[in-house]
Amino acid sequence: MNKLVPVLPLLLVLLAFSACRKTPSWVIPQDKIEDVLIDIHIAEGIIDNQSGEFPDYESKQELFNAVYKKHGITKQDFDTSLVWYAAHLKDFLKIYEDIDKRMLILRDTVEQRLTALSELEAKGINIWQGSTVAVISSFAHNNIFTFQNDSLLSAGGAYRLKFSLLGVDSALHTECRFCIEAKDTILVKKILPEKNGDYSLDLTLADHEIPKILSGSVYIDPLQVSDVSLIIANISLCKYKEASALSLENPGESANKVILDDITVIKK
Repeated sequence: MNKLVPVLPLLLVLLAFSACRKTPSWVIPQDKIEDVLIDIHIAEGIIDNQSGEFPDYESKQELFNAVYKKHGITKQDFDTSLVWYAAHLKDFLKIYEDIDKRMLILRDTVEQRLTALSELEAKGINIWQGSTVAVISSFAHNNIFTFQNDSLLSAGGAYRLKFSLLGVDSALHTECRFCIEAKDTILVKKILPEKNGDYSLDLTLADHEIPKILSGSVYIDPLQVSDVSLIIANISLCKYKEASALSLENPGESANKVILDDITVIKK
């Protein structure tokens, strides 16, 4: 008669083997899930600080989905892995110990950058992204210069669009516009230059307004004259932390010598 293998010793061997096995292949590796969790916590912070931009579950989930996509995983991959790590407390605590250290470093880095940004904004940061020179003409197909800058800037602040014009005369109808679009407000400033020179258009946002799009244009009426070119040079777009900083900057000799200089506020 064959002897029976003792059940208890076999179970102990199996349990010991199970405790020593590696993380299953379907679980996100520890170093990667740390990266995912850090981005998830950053996304949660964005939602808390900008609640108006994420009014419902769908908009919040869209941000989290962007995190999953960044790391090449799905929500199911993340949730399943998190359940596994939660059942293995030692691994789970190690993950959050590493995350705490990394978040402290990240916080210090962000604070240093924000301090540097604040100091720069006080002096004015040039956020212009395109060429600093453009040429338009009185021909209908080339009579307007436009720009659009999708903004990732902080709330509030003052903005100055500066440029020089060469080719303006009394017969040339020239119109310059500067626009800032925020969540609830659109600010528009327009000038009609009469002569060559340096010009600036200033706009100031309320402290709670976050700029989304900065745009502008320089336009020649093609019906006024024929075969005329206008050079737009030295283009810059600066952000200042405080509107008072604009008065410290020279707006340009010709800035006040215009036919029209108004600001239109449009409430959405």
